[in-house]
Amino acid sequence: MKKHKNIIVLSSLCGLLLLTWGIGVFTSPSAKTARMTSEILLKHFVIKDITDVQIDKNIFSRKDNDWLIGTLPARPDRLDDFFQAMKKTKRLRKVTTSKANLEEYGLQPGKKVVFTMSNGKKQSLLFGKVEYTSKELYALEPDLNKDYVFTLDSSLDFYMRQLPSYWTDLRIFPHPPNEKDIVRIQTTNLKNTFVVVRSLDKDKKAVWIANKKTDNNKEEFDTAKLDDFLRRILRLEGKEVEMFQDIDEKLLVATINLASDKQSYEVRLFKSNDSDIFIAQSSDSSVYQYILTQAVNKTVVREKEYFLLKKEETEVEKNN
Repeated sequence: MKKHKNIIVLSSLCGLLLLTWGIGVFTSPSAKTARMTSEILLKHFVIKDITDVQIDKNIFSRKDNDWLIGTLPARPDRLDDFFQAMKKTKRLRKVTTSKANLEEYGLQPGKKVVFTMSNGKKQSLLFGKVEYTSKELYALEPDLNKDYVFTLDSSLDFYMRQLPSYWTDLRIFPHPPNEKDIVRIQTTNLKNTFVVVRSLDKDKKAVWIANKKTDNNKEEFDTAKLDDFLRRILRLEGKEVEMFQDIDEKLLVATINLASDKQSYEVRLFKSNDSDIFIAQSSDSSVYQYILTQAVNKTVVREKEYFLLKKEETEVEKNN
């Protein structure tokens, strides 16, 4: 009986020692650091709750479902890529927990990222330089611990280096339709207006043909050129974007209307008398207009003759 009691006492002491050792290991500085450097960096980070964000010198704000950089439209897809990257980011390695020379790590002054949430709370980070050998990015959380420097995946540095032009939405159609959904193209320029509609040839292949309702001639169009033209219009981007303003109609050089079964999309191109730039206004926005380079004159402002099949090409197609 006494031997049995001794065994119970010894077992209890061993259990207590193991528990004490486990707590000591778990709460030791090295263990705490190991946990901190394997944790998700931003806990409780809900992207839909972000109302404002600062990425270095770029300031963004959410307006309804759109993002603005200053007063101009921002690329929501590129911001979402950044948000998703931040949401998945983990601390990789502890660098220092004592007072550090922040300048050594590129953290003085560093590049600041601040997320403002819908409840008014802010989450701040400071990014430094990329470490030469490990290619990891130095960072710290200035509002929590200015002495705790750690590293992150260096891919985040890509976003820190982007200029406003990367974030600004320069697409004339920010929400373009699928090219295959467009069934009608109408182009009006200083010389003429022509309309083509999408149809199926005898081999059930999609082609562009003259609109029989408005054109009674037998002109045949080059489908490849019209497909390329459509693609360029839907992907058209300006070199700059500015606030919408009324422009003298005398400066209008082309109007291009694209129509699907459900919706139409229009872009109007103006050319300034005293410069080589073009200005585009689209049906996608009544707030902004876009500055285009002279190159648009060769890719978008096209005469009908450019799209017509040449007689020899028409004969070859008929013989085939």
